[in-house]
Amino acid sequence: MISIKGILIGFFSGVILTLGWVIFIDGQITSHDKFPPTHILPPLFSTFAAVCINLVSINDISEKLQVKIWLFVWVTTQCICVGTSIFILSTEYPIDSNYAGLVILLQTLLCMVATFLFFIGRG
Repeated sequence: MISIKGILIGFFSGVILTLGWVIFIDGQITSHDKFPPTHILPPLFSTFAAVCINLVSINDISEKLQVKIWLFVWVTTQCICVGTSIFILSTEYPIDSNYAGLVILLQTLLCMVATFLFFIGRG
């Protein structure tokens, strides 16, 4: 059964995820530095992990060990993406022009927030 709560949670998590990608693309376009192609990997893997986390239901966690392992792997992947984006920000971008590094971090954080909002909200 479709509820208003489910529709609103889906809408807001989609808006948050889209906002993250728009900010990331803006950071690539407006960056004065050369943006290495490998810097797209944390946002890309974070989005892929978001899809994989939301393939299972929150009700299945208590019943199946495979679901717990699945969620552990993909939540860990999202945390690694956030850590990688922090590493890229702190090592690749100087203090005076770090907007491109900040958008990498912001995109992965917004992706994580949207993932957990959708996962918990639809359960």
